[in-house]
Amino acid sequence: MPVKTPPGERDSTPHFPEKSSTLKVTRRSMPKLKRRESPLSQTEQHQLISFHIPGRIQTIQATLQRASLDYGSLAGAAVLTRAIAGFLGLATRSGRLCKGDSYFQHEPNKSWEAKLSDIAGGNCISLDTLTAQQRAVVEAGINETNLAFAHLTFWSDLTNQDANGRARIDYQQQQVQRIRDFAYTIIELYNKHTSKLLTSA
Repeated sequence: MPVKTPPGERDSTPHFPEKSSTLKVTRRSMPKLKRRESPLSQTEQHQLISFHIPGRIQTIQATLQRASLDYGSLAGAAVLTRAIAGFLGLATRSGRLCKGDSYFQHEPNKSWEAKLSDIAGGNCISLDTLTAQQRAVVEAGINETNLAFAHLTFWSDLTNQDANGRARIDYQQQQVQRIRDFAYTIIELYNKHTSKLLTSA
């Protein structure tokens, strides 16, 4: 649901920006790659799933446990969660959940992105293994993160905005719940699909 981008001057009201049909940036995106620049060594695999990703999970959990969340905190938790979803091989295409097993180009024909399939014994999650509820929650969470935080988007919606274009309280609460559900689902999936890898990585 749409809400306007926060104004430049900060105030005590959290702002939750979303999509717009009036502000558009067009660019030519590079096609994704089938593999990363180089395989992860055994040490790198262990570091990734034993320290780096769990550290991000701790940050997400600590943030979402707060009684009150400002825009920046919610945005940080959402983007970190989307990154872990990408590691698991979950993405969206045209707003629909899909398998995300390709790699973003950080330089021409080079990617340092890491996927679950880069870990010995690991495979990106198949959508068929997810429950209907998990699919719905992850799809909604990725879309919310893209529209509200990761991409600069904007539209007007009198139903969910006040006279100044700020999100109404009920919409903010719904958005926070969507991100919480998204984060907890991704964390659950991460733990499930990496628990048996920790002893071998």
